[in-house]
Amino acid sequence: MAITLVAAIVLTGCIGGYNENGEETDAEGERQMDEVFLKAYYASNISLSSNSDPINEYLDYKGRGEVEKMELVFVHTAEEAEGYEEGVIVAWPSAKTERVLASLNRFIVRDDIDPVQFELEYPVTIEDIIDRWEAVDELLGAFSRSARHTIQLGI
Repeated sequence: MAITLVAAIVLTGCIGGYNENGEETDAEGERQMDEVFLKAYYASNISLSSNSDPINEYLDYKGRGEVEKMELVFVHTAEEAEGYEEGVIVAWPSAKTERVLASLNRFIVRDDIDPVQFELEYPVTIEDIIDRWEAVDELLGAFSRSARHTIQLGI
């Protein structure tokens, strides 16, 4: 978890319109990197199981300058993960994801957060976590840091 947090801090500091030499970067490439990183970070935060660690894979692809080649797919079950070609990172809900989801729904009620403002309904479902991951990620951002941490622990 600590490595993931450090990677997130370092990588978000690197994402922008200019590189470390002050040269303008390719905006489309940066958007792709942002999307892939956010999806990998979400998979880690929501405790999805996967055939490979999405954050480490992202760091490897980034190190080779090949983020645009990274493919991360969310599926509903481990069985659905079978059959993807080699090199595709596939993630699916784990037993801990179920606990994270239960905690998320408890905090929605506790903090009186309206999921409709994120185009979600209460209760948030496993299908939402997989199919509407961007909306769920935005919903998570509506909570305080300590609430997000508790949700991510699934308690």
